Amino acid sequence: HMTTRAGRGVADQWSPWTSAVDGRPYPYDIDTANNSIDHEAYVAFTLNGAPPAVGPAPTPGPGDVAYSRFAPDGSLIGPILVSPPQLLNLPFPKHGFERLSIAVVNSRLRICAVARGDIWIETRERTAEVPDGTPESRMFLGQWAKPEDALDDRDFVDVACSASLRPGTGEEDLHVMGVTRDGQLLRTVSPGTRSLSPWASSAPAWEDVEASLGQELGLIRHVDAASRPYRTHLAVVASTEDGKAWYVENRGTWQHLRDVVAGVNATTSPFNTIVSVG
Repeated sequence: HMTTRAGRGVADQWSPWTSAVDGRPYPYDIDTANNSIDHEAYVAFTLNGAPPAVGPAPTPGPGDVAYSRFAPDGSLIGPILVSPPQLLNLPFPKHGFERLSIAVVNSRLRICAVARGDIWIETRERTAEVPDGTPESRMFLGQWAKPEDALDDRDFVDVACSASLRPGTGEEDLHVMGVTRDGQLLRTVSPGTRSLSPWASSAPAWEDVEASLGQELGLIRHVDAASRPYRTHLAVVASTEDGKAWYVENRGTWQHLRDVVAGVNATTSPFNTIVSVG
């Protein structure tokens, strides 16, 4: 289900919910990102459940990644199946991907997804205008990378990615946050170039965010990330096993750590209520 908002301040208006016929496969995880350069938006999702009985080929199946593109005229193109790399050694197009996160970095779409404990990242970049009759997927060049090939192997259960402007360069870097099965929060940063494979990072290994903060946050289960309006500020929220939601910023160093749940009732808090955290 999807709704969009237009306007500013009290003039904000939400559009009616749009929903297709309730059919399978069901989305398992979903994320959206805006491309302000091309005036487009993207929605990517992983799938869980049986594939539909009918549908255009290729038909997405359980464990696949697909995305849709909102064109500048408001039309929706897709869903487009994202082919996994052959090194996954998975029976395409079934099985594999669970959690995912997407970001637009230097106007290029990055799809970050977890498959069987590994983080895989795909770059989609517009290569040319498409001639009539050419499949939409050919507008993009797919290139996969696996940070763990260069940064040690970890067992991940969640991922979040975001663009963040590198001061003085005008280029955005890709920040990838990963949650491990044993509840750690890690980060790696890829310079904002087109090539992701082989993986290049600003650090020789995964950065342990809690170690950098000098504080244990608990058993972390989920994470999300976004760039702040100034775009050099990375904002991260992580939820823990005991129901806390930690907010922290990175402006070259980690700072402004706070417990969102504990601060909900504070007079300076921008939040009015929290229904659940988990």
